[in-house]
Amino acid sequence: MTSASTSSPDLEAKLWLKEKVYEPKRRRTVELVKRSVDALMKEHKRVSLATLCARSREVDSDRRGVSESAILKNEEARAY
Repeated sequence: MTSASTSSPDLEAKLWLKEKVYEPKRRRTVELVKRSVDALMKEHKRVSLATLCARSREVDSDRRGVSESAILKNEEARAY
């Protein structure tokens, strides 16, 4: 076997994971952070990692929210 034939399924698996698992999670984090920041700003409350995590559980329909590490690892969420 050549290295190209063994890496092709690995590449396909990585692409599938990125598209079907990681990208939806990334988008969910960004959406919850945006909704949480907007709600905190509207109420004139302090925006911090702790308040974002707490508020994200309130605005999330699943009540899971997002963690501090999810915000810090997600470039778009961190920037917002």
